[in-house]
Amino acid sequence: MAQPIAMKARLSLLQQCLDDAISRAPGMLARCLDHMIAEHLASVSPGREMKVIESCSPVWMALMRHKMVWGQRLVLRLRALTERPDDAATSRMGLMGDSSLLALLDEADQLEQVAFRRTLQAVATQAEPELAALDARMGPLLEGVRPARRKNPLRPSVFLGAIRELMLASEPDPAVRAQWLRALAEPLARELRALYSDLAAILQQSQAGGYHVRLVHDTPAGKVPEQAPATGHGLLDEWFDLPGMPRLPQAPAPAPVDGTGGDHTELARVHSTLEPSVFDRFLQEEDPYFDQALGSEYRAALARERATVEGAAQGYRHDEAAVLAARHRHQGLAAVDRPTRQVGVDSVLSEADWGEMAYPHERARVLLELKAQASEVSQAVGLDMVRLMVGQVASDPLLLAPVREAVVALEPALLRLVLPEPRYFHQQGHAARAMVEHISARSFRYNDEFSPEFAAFFAPVRDAINALNAMRIDHPLMFAHVLADLMEAWAQEDRAEMERRQAGLQTVQRADRRQARALEIARTISQRPDIEGAPAFVLEFLYGPWALALAEAEIANPAAAAAEAAQHDKTLSDLLWSIRKDDTLNDPARLFRLLPGLLQGLQRGLHRLGQSPEEGRAFFDALMHLHEPALGLLRARKRVQAKGLPLGAAPVAIEPEPVNYVEPEPATPEERTPRAAESPWLAVAEQEAAGFEDTLPTQPQALEASTLAPGTLVASAEVTETQAAQATPDEVLDGLSTGDWVDLYSHRDWLRAELVWVNPKRTLFMFVSQGGQTHSMTRRICLRLVQDRLLRPVGVPGAILQTARVASATVSVDRLVA
Repeated sequence: MAQPIAMKARLSLLQQCLDDAISRAPGMLARCLDHMIAEHLASVSPGREMKVIESCSPVWMALMRHKMVWGQRLVLRLRALTERPDDAATSRMGLMGDSSLLALLDEADQLEQVAFRRTLQAVATQAEPELAALDARMGPLLEGVRPARRKNPLRPSVFLGAIRELMLASEPDPAVRAQWLRALAEPLARELRALYSDLAAILQQSQAGGYHVRLVHDTPAGKVPEQAPATGHGLLDEWFDLPGMPRLPQAPAPAPVDGTGGDHTELARVHSTLEPSVFDRFLQEEDPYFDQALGSEYRAALARERATVEGAAQGYRHDEAAVLAARHRHQGLAAVDRPTRQVGVDSVLSEADWGEMAYPHERARVLLELKAQASEVSQAVGLDMVRLMVGQVASDPLLLAPVREAVVALEPALLRLVLPEPRYFHQQGHAARAMVEHISARSFRYNDEFSPEFAAFFAPVRDAINALNAMRIDHPLMFAHVLADLMEAWAQEDRAEMERRQAGLQTVQRADRRQARALEIARTISQRPDIEGAPAFVLEFLYGPWALALAEAEIANPAAAAAEAAQHDKTLSDLLWSIRKDDTLNDPARLFRLLPGLLQGLQRGLHRLGQSPEEGRAFFDALMHLHEPALGLLRARKRVQAKGLPLGAAPVAIEPEPVNYVEPEPATPEERTPRAAESPWLAVAEQEAAGFEDTLPTQPQALEASTLAPGTLVASAEVTETQAAQATPDEVLDGLSTGDWVDLYSHRDWLRAELVWVNPKRTLFMFVSQGGQTHSMTRRICLRLVQDRLLRPVGVPGAILQTARVASATVSVDRLVA
């Protein structure tokens, strides 16, 4: 029953993504068309012949007429295309590569086909990083879909194909359509990158996730290597051997068993000696070897093994104080600088936490009792595989030591499920596997096992595991109930956090959209003929705060944007007239009349942005200085009138008041060109809502002793500190994707934070730490924090245990995009 429910949940989430994308499509298309027209007008210089302008402008201005109609039709078209099984049925796209068809087309048609292919290639190339992240996260949602429809339904070819259908229906000339397609590449790629990034972030939050580890086969399960493997984090590895606590006697390691013979004695051991290929064949369920009955040799070997374990149990004396001392040995160090505490299936755990399951011989007893009940090879191999997997998770340094100890303590309950279903841990939706996955993924929010926040998370987990062990059940239903209780409690916590997270995320996304729109507005302003001769400080204001104010007006109230546009255009025209000295000296009275309304209009725009009058003082002071000659002349005329003399009477000459006036130089060509901002502008209130702060150390010297190298973005446990140190801050930052985790030093503490959003230009980053606390930063700040080792990527946890193939001979932590 669980699998149909999971299937429905996946399909529902997939449909939500499709609905979200399709609802955004009209706005995306409108912005693309606006960009295409603006770029065309910018390319038409005053020096071009009027005939050329007249012949090409109608072709482009027709796009304005199509904008509203196309937006409505695009929704219908995308809904139809996302339901098609493959590209062959969409927009004649399956015919694109048919050379025999191209031979039948005239030259204009061929040009359009070439333009379509090149545009599709350009869009796909530019949007590839964001699309890859979305593909990976959307992959699990498509598992239950027919194979023919398992491609991402939101891939660039679908969008471009839908838009091309609109062009085909509206424009008969293929040459015109080719022009449109070529101009569409850049804006469509930008829109799709933003869409893919947003959807990937939504899926990252909606999907359970994220822990994926390959099995370890270089040492027998449960044995701790003398030299602990490097973690890839630059951390010191250390095995805390407890004095006075004998380990289970270890017989000399036998030769690996390949599972091809009839001797099953090696299956009776506490520690598996099976080769990786055995588990691989076991999971394929195609080998009759696993259906064989366990014979007398197996029973005799099992009796010997049980006697060995019982002998070890009689000599065991638990020392809880030594266990706690080892746990707290490095508590005084910063969380990111503590050595990794090794954990394995033979580890001695805390009796206070885990009761009798804290003792390794008790867990071994459960294993051997179950092996005694096994009747087939598949059951014994299944027990060994589960134990091997538990050892794998227990050795993963990405998880905090108490979480790994919890998985070790859960081993007896996991083993009891094997006899009725030997291969259950290979099932994606099995409740026991899901429990390990969810606990591991959830724990990655924490980087300090001694923090109150982690203690609050871990206490219910510990109680749930102890309850499962006490039940001694062999049915996964109780795992499902326990996991449901845990997830319900987590969901309650997440609801409050998600509100705070979403508020911050919407703030930075809005700021990024506003900045992009402001750049388009600035480019439009730069094409006005009356901008000629404007000084640099005026252009700086128009391309900056004023463009942002207009963009904010459009975003805040799209319905009133058209009505406000006329008012804003008048304010802009008045401003540009007022800065022309000759015009204002010829008509100072007009300047005097329009100046109060002009200043109020400009200040209203700044007020809309949340800027204080003080922030715009420099511009307004410079503007008033620019108006001094005309205002001085006006004051002089009023003085003459006050004396009762006519303005033209001799011998009185009207002269402006003497002022310390220096006429500014016109802006240079470089200053007249709008440039994209390094990062989006945010008002003070927006910075607070988004957690936009410069995260600086309060005690830098305390961090100098850290052994963690900068740039440790872990792809596998074999990455060394030297290799990681070779990465530059730019490489480290560019290697981060939404869903990745970092340790971030903020407010005198190390926080575990998740990267939840990056703008398409990767100039603004937003992280979220425990409690939904947002941390938004510019690229410049992030680079400085990476350089100073105050922002440390720690790798991405994966889903537990990829068991489809277990032939790997080394530990490898892979990035899970699902």
